[in-house]
Amino acid sequence: MQSLSTCRDPVGLLCHVLGCVHQGVLLCEPQGVVGYANPTAGRMLGYPHGSLVGRELKEIFTPEDHTYFYPNLLRLAARGHDFQGEIMLRRADDSRFMAYLSLGVCRPEGVRRPVVVISLEDIDDRKSLEKLLGKTHYQDLVAIANSIAHELRNPLVGIGGFVRRLYSNCQVSLQGDRYYQYIVVNLKRIEALVKKVEDLVSLPAPVFTRQMLPPLVEEAAEPYRPEMEAKKVRLAVEMPAVELLVDRGQMVKVFAVLLDNSLRAVGEEGAIVVCGTVEDNTYRVEFRDDGVGIAPEDLPFIFNPFFSTRPEGIGIDLAVLKRIVEGHHGRVSAASTPGEGTTFTLELPLERRRRIRVAPLEI
Repeated sequence: MQSLSTCRDPVGLLCHVLGCVHQGVLLCEPQGVVGYANPTAGRMLGYPHGSLVGRELKEIFTPEDHTYFYPNLLRLAARGHDFQGEIMLRRADDSRFMAYLSLGVCRPEGVRRPVVVISLEDIDDRKSLEKLLGKTHYQDLVAIANSIAHELRNPLVGIGGFVRRLYSNCQVSLQGDRYYQYIVVNLKRIEALVKKVEDLVSLPAPVFTRQMLPPLVEEAAEPYRPEMEAKKVRLAVEMPAVELLVDRGQMVKVFAVLLDNSLRAVGEEGAIVVCGTVEDNTYRVEFRDDGVGIAPEDLPFIFNPFFSTRPEGIGIDLAVLKRIVEGHHGRVSAASTPGEGTTFTLELPLERRRRIRVAPLEI
């Protein structure tokens, strides 16, 4: 067998090897002109064999990525940097698909300029399947929750009605009145639980609009003003006025949940401080209180549904909060010291797309 090192046609061998690869492979000049495309790349992008050669690489990117993302890729290549990530690409017929793109730069011996090597993997089917499975699972949860809520609501209404009728028609002793009040209070608790479960599983997808967060905190705080005044609780809001893409209603709910938790925790003349900072692409919001705090053994579970540190608590609100924040591509965490207070931290992206797609890179 002839040694590979003595092969008389290494270019032909390389083309044959790349033709057997199941990923699309493009070799480009630093300016973005395609010098070679293997058959898989042609089929993936909808171009006849060989017709990609001589075209600008820019043609396979969507128009919205022509301003920043594509030039940034060329800048990375010019500096010898790699790139990997999921990206929407465009076929010859202008249809779109999700691809995993890997970019690298090599400097072959005897070649004056570096060669930009791009590998493409079509992940459109995989992403669609993940979305379908996630949607199906979510719809199943919604259906189950709605079914449970329906099955509970009907008897609850009947029980409540009959208890009230019995109470009004019967001679009631002081002890009987206490029993009646106990039944009514607990029926209301069950109704509240059903409503909160519905809120958790049927949370709609966020509708993003540009909002500043300080006014949303003030809006969330408005219903709690009388309680804060009665307890002489001080609320301080110190947040930069920066616009973010958020769902206004959902973000007000997040702030209301945190304010409610803090008010339950602080005592007379307590303090709640809401502060914000901006760092890189992250808007960080901290809700601090000087309340009773959370026990270390409870802290890892506070975002779990139906977990509550209060005897009267249902344990749904923080789970809903977590779903809302994650729906905004953010994160939520908590730190606490018993007897000193609790801090909830929200991290929300200023721009949900990677920086390489929205601004020129300075390398």
